[in-house]
Amino acid sequence: MLVNQPQFPATPVSLVCGSVDFTDWLIIQGVVTLANTRSAKKRIRTNARKKLRNQMYRSRVKTLVKKAEQSIVSDIPDEEAIRQAIRTLDKAAGKGIIHPNNAARRKSHLMKKLNAHRQVANA
Repeated sequence: MLVNQPQFPATPVSLVCGSVDFTDWLIIQGVVTLANTRSAKKRIRTNARKKLRNQMYRSRVKTLVKKAEQSIVSDIPDEEAIRQAIRTLDKAAGKGIIHPNNAARRKSHLMKKLNAHRQVANA
């Protein structure tokens, strides 16, 4: 590495408000950008921020849906876990992170599993 070359983090999170040019960071990471104008460079920065935010929300949705499914399979389904999973799916759909139909389908599958479990438990 060159002596005057600054060290950049592995993720662009700390570059959101920093004075470092994000396109320089991308070039160091091996991503070549064709952005020449200020607006194109800004679009690259905002897309990177949105990508990180979307990854966070998608991961949260997956985790909570998985926990809800596990609680349904267990002997006593946890209503709070199911409610939280549905709420998170609605929020992600509202923010445009997942498609509203995707959220509706996932909620439908969760409720279908819950109702099937309840029928088996009552029988």
